[in-house]
Amino acid sequence: MLLGHWLMAWGEAFSTGMLVAIFVAFKPQWLASWSDERYLTDA
Repeated sequence: MLLGHWLMAWGEAFSTGMLVAIFVAFKPQWLASWSDERYLTDA
């Protein structure tokens, strides 16, 4: 049972990470935590 939970958690984390990376690249306004002022500063 512990192995099943670990496999499900890893799969969910992987797919969520992939989706967030795609959304940040193409549709950042869809993410509630994205902020142009925070991440795109003039350094």
